[in-house]
Amino acid sequence: MTTETILWAGTADLAVGAGLALIDNIYNYDGLIVNYYFNGVSDSARLQASRAGTLTGVTSLLYWDGMNMSSTLSDGVLNIDFFEAYFEKVDNTHLKFSSFNHIIANLAKGTAVYNTGNGDFMISQIIGVR
Repeated sequence: MTTETILWAGTADLAVGAGLALIDNIYNYDGLIVNYYFNGVSDSARLQASRAGTLTGVTSLLYWDGMNMSSTLSDGVLNIDFFEAYFEKVDNTHLKFSSFNHIIANLAKGTAVYNTGNGDFMISQIIGVR
């Protein structure tokens, strides 16, 4: 049977470098689920990797990525937004939001904008799964 525990919950945009205090040790879980919003769309990422002595576990750098695309072409704009983010494990109960890289590509015009640490991105929950 799988159980889930909310280790952190919030509603504010996180700045790169922000620390998160979890309510339990991440090594009590086989993996983490990060629920987030990107450009107003809700999504989630499961972060899981091998660990010595067990089948699964949480690594020291927790990466995930995502994308969102415009639904329609208007005024020469057809955007695709890509992002990559990661948490760094500070210790067993603390994570640091260490990176957020965001690219907006306008396919209609052949242009792109690269932002480091900027974008419509918010983490709402970190859930431990066992």
